[in-house]
Amino acid sequence: MISDEGTVVKLLGDALQKAVAERLAPKTGLAFSGGVDSSLISAMARSDISDMNLYSVGFEGSHDLRHAQYAAELLELDGNLHTKIITQKEIEEHILDVIRSVKSSDLMAIEIGLPLFITAREAHKDGMKVMLSGQGADELFAGYQRYIRSVEFPKEIQLRHFFKMAHLHLADEIEKDVKNLVEIGVKRDHAVASANSIELRTPYLDRNVIEIGLQIAPELKIRKKDRTYMRKYILRRVAENIIPHELAWMEKKAMQYGTGVHRELGKLAISRGFESTKCYLTSLAQEVI
Repeated sequence: MISDEGTVVKLLGDALQKAVAERLAPKTGLAFSGGVDSSLISAMARSDISDMNLYSVGFEGSHDLRHAQYAAELLELDGNLHTKIITQKEIEEHILDVIRSVKSSDLMAIEIGLPLFITAREAHKDGMKVMLSGQGADELFAGYQRYIRSVEFPKEIQLRHFFKMAHLHLADEIEKDVKNLVEIGVKRDHAVASANSIELRTPYLDRNVIEIGLQIAPELKIRKKDRTYMRKYILRRVAENIIPHELAWMEKKAMQYGTGVHRELGKLAISRGFESTKCYLTSLAQEVI
């Protein structure tokens, strides 16, 4: 494991810059939420493509739309930002398309797939052929809230030995999640993008970035300060050298919640007479799978 913070910042920063550069094409867009993952990609790509289109989708007033607009302004890329307000009607129109693409009615797959489908659709309308995504950063650098549970212990046993055990458990969990993402999540997202004639490219899942990421000491991925935990700590350290400090350290909601899709899909299911979103999706899947 690499535990020297300065060494990791340099190694990871260089690897990410190379991964982004290798994935750029003349007509490349970026799925942009304004979080640290996509903001860092936008800044790294800027030296090669100054006019790259950024795409953000969500229901009216959603967290992701507001955050993307604010982040784009801080990055001085607000002129490059294309926002799309999703409606419940559009969600209903495209649910079958997403189920058909991913060949599943899994709730999380559909909640993630729907906003990505609409993002890719908007990019295709603008003539984009390639779209970059921040996929993989949450798994590789411990971005999910659930990772915090891996390093928490009751006060009476918060000794050095137990913290070491917790971080080893976190490392195992991250490695398992990255493997699962590569085997399942990548196929899901690529299928959704391909349905709109868009090639999805993922710099965080570059082979070299993954190799470095899995060698980074877990304590550099989740850092405790006072009583709070900062997820993706080391990625934020890389980012603060490249993007505004505020963006580097700002927390953000997961896509299905930030876009409002989780909430609105639930409302749609109830309006169609189903007791849950899961039952609704299972029923729809029978038509296309």
